[in-house]
Amino acid sequence: MHFTKTKLALAIIAIVVAGSSAAFAGSVFSDVDDDRFYADAAAWAKDNGITFGCGDGTTFCPDDPVTRGENITFAKRYDDNIVQPALQEINDDMDAMITVVAYANIMDDGTVEVAHSSGITDAHVAREAISAFCFYDLPFEFSTVQVTPRYEGNDEHATAEVAWPGAPDLLVGLDCGGADLDLEVATLEGGTWAPHGFTIVFFG
Repeated sequence: MHFTKTKLALAIIAIVVAGSSAAFAGSVFSDVDDDRFYADAAAWAKDNGITFGCGDGTTFCPDDPVTRGENITFAKRYDDNIVQPALQEINDDMDAMITVVAYANIMDDGTVEVAHSSGITDAHVAREAISAFCFYDLPFEFSTVQVTPRYEGNDEHATAEVAWPGAPDLLVGLDCGGADLDLEVATLEGGTWAPHGFTIVFFG
């Protein structure tokens, strides 16, 4: 069976696929009345560079068939003007979410391995209570952290928990204090609170 796709059908498909809810004040083509059900779709297609209309661009020719050349051209413009910018925006957002702003290796006594400190010094970290590693007045902004216990030889299975000022009362209570407290990491070995070295990565 042969099916001839018209420009009207293509305009409707394009705006449905795009999920656009944009409202237009009126038709941008002289042969598309404002009250036609596809008026917004045709306006959207022109506004987004999918079609430039017929002839001098003042008409849409909604009942004309779409040639193979036009079909592939519309698809290419849709990819260039809609899909690729949307993907780039998503990639930019993802890059912003996973930006590493600092990382450090923390020893079990709370000292910082300077070679990987990224601006964190011993002055920013103190070990208090049994296994509370307190981070104070850090020289950068961060949104989240990842903590990975360090292993040497046959260490007991170690885990870590994180708490911060204003956080809900998690399994880790805040053993650290002070107005300049940014973060607390508590470590466990075999399920028991114990000091244990770890690597911490701060994400912006």
